[in-house]
Amino acid sequence: MGDTTDGRESALRAAQVLAGYKSTLEEARIRAQKITVSWPRSPQALTAARLWVQLRVDGETRETGDGTDDTRSTIAELKTNANLMATDQQVGGGKLKALLTEQETRLKIGQISREEKSKDFGAAAKGYEAFAADSSNAEVAEKALGSAVKAYLKIDDTDAVVRVLGTWLKRFPKSKRASDGLRGAATSFVIVGKFDIAASLFEKLGREAGDFEALKLAASLYDGNGDLAR
Repeated sequence: MGDTTDGRESALRAAQVLAGYKSTLEEARIRAQKITVSWPRSPQALTAARLWVQLRVDGETRETGDGTDDTRSTIAELKTNANLMATDQQVGGGKLKALLTEQETRLKIGQISREEKSKDFGAAAKGYEAFAADSSNAEVAEKALGSAVKAYLKIDDTDAVVRVLGTWLKRFPKSKRASDGLRGAATSFVIVGKFDIAASLFEKLGREAGDFEALKLAASLYDGNGDLAR
């Protein structure tokens, strides 16, 4: 029946039926992909695209325990299909875009989790930083920045800790969570004897967050280090 409503519906239903059986999952994925690519301006393509992504995710989860390169490639292909994304915006209510965003987030979190489990805290910290930069949700971004600070502390990367804390306080200047994160890191540096770094962080907290007690702590640390002028 070709590119007609009945033809597209029949093709979609065939893919959905095949997706219900383990032995035909790959054939279902191929059909879903073909529908999406062939008829991107149709409502059926939106449903097929969601099926395509889900089959990719489910297949890779069975094989590796988490989605990997094929899922990322599928998401990238769908996001760059201008006709499909326009159709999603116009008639799909943005549901496909929301699904792609959700899966991208899941992939990022999964990658960070694997890095932490393997004790690659440097890579995990960078992942948290990137995740925070991409997130428009303040709570999510702040949690990610806090996790990045903790990961950098574990590998004793002082410069990275200071950089992330600066980014955090600049992005969320009135955030109690940011102030607490900076105070916690500064205290950690006091414990390990890095008094100059601790003093500068307490000073930053005092000046930029209006924390008088932090300024007093900074003054005490500078005094102890012999920097009376500071």
